[in-house]
Amino acid sequence: MIALVLAGGFARRLEPLTLNRCKPLLPVGGKPVLQYSLDALNKAGIKIIVSTNAKFGEQVKNFLDELPYEVKLLVEPTMKDGEKFGAVKAVHYAVQKFGIKEDLIIVGGDNYSPDLDYAKLASLKGDAVIVVYDVKKKSIAKRMGVIELDGDKVVRFWEKPEEPRSTLVSTFGQKLSAKVVANHLPKYLDSDRNKDNMGCFYEWLINQVVVRSFTLRGAWIDIGSQEALLDANEKSLERCENELAGEINAKIIGKGVVIKSSLVKGTVKAPVFMGKGCVVHADCVIGPNVELMEGVNVGKGTIVKNSVVMEEVRIGEGCRVENSIINNDSILGRGVELKDSIIGEKVVVEQDSLVSGSKVYPNRNVKGTVVNEVVSSNVS
Repeated sequence: MIALVLAGGFARRLEPLTLNRCKPLLPVGGKPVLQYSLDALNKAGIKIIVSTNAKFGEQVKNFLDELPYEVKLLVEPTMKDGEKFGAVKAVHYAVQKFGIKEDLIIVGGDNYSPDLDYAKLASLKGDAVIVVYDVKKKSIAKRMGVIELDGDKVVRFWEKPEEPRSTLVSTFGQKLSAKVVANHLPKYLDSDRNKDNMGCFYEWLINQVVVRSFTLRGAWIDIGSQEALLDANEKSLERCENELAGEINAKIIGKGVVIKSSLVKGTVKAPVFMGKGCVVHADCVIGPNVELMEGVNVGKGTIVKNSVVMEEVRIGEGCRVENSIINNDSILGRGVELKDSIIGEKVVVEQDSLVSGSKVYPNRNVKGTVVNEVVSSNVS
């Protein structure tokens, strides 16, 4: 049994976060979302291959080299979105490169699914198995691959239907038998069908072989949007016990506060993660649902909630940050208000500015009021 973890996309919807950072390496609860799947697969005793693209190959390699177990890396020869293989072709590429002739588990590297039992999935018999999940709402299901079951057998599959018949959807977790890998995967690729989406492959496959389902209980989030990343962060931290290290002179409220060797004053409302070397000054309120990565400095009287702040960010005094993601090495001046926005790396937002509902690309300087804009050049 081999697990292939796909991390080869370019994640255009999450730009500017993903311009220079592989999406599966975005932090969730203090570690890359990719690591949750890798840890679980390793625990199940399954051999692992991670497939990524040439743009992020070195970045992913450096991450894998730090893991305490072996993961093989495959780098696709693609540097931009227009060159990407797509999921189905990426699977076939890995099969050819590694000469895979056994059953194959396929995992989305940007999926947060800490409750998926890979040992159980590996033990299931049959030609193909899809991991399915009940999203509860048809408004959510219509954006995904919708499943109809007869017992555990998949009898219908609709990719992003306008009017879904159920709320049961396919996740990016599946198992293919060696027979399907060897015979059906190449046959599908020889057709004129969609090569980018595994859902389209399964829509075709259910007419070729028996496809079974495996229902996932617990959490599952596809990190495809700003909201999904913040949601995954919250759910991961809610699972944590309080773990406090460093010089902490703060009021801690609730369970799920993890602080790694930081200097913290003010108030911390769970769930919160702070990496090593963070400094949070007096009268700050951090949380709920905040992730501060290593080396973040938060000025006196600042409020941060429902946000992710990447490495070495500086936030000035008296700021308010809400429902936002700030990429590494950016600076927010005194009195900045930031909400519902994504800030790229090495951005400077000058004092007393308001940024709302916007995306700011890397290395930009922002001053004044920016509302519902995409900032790709300096604004003043």
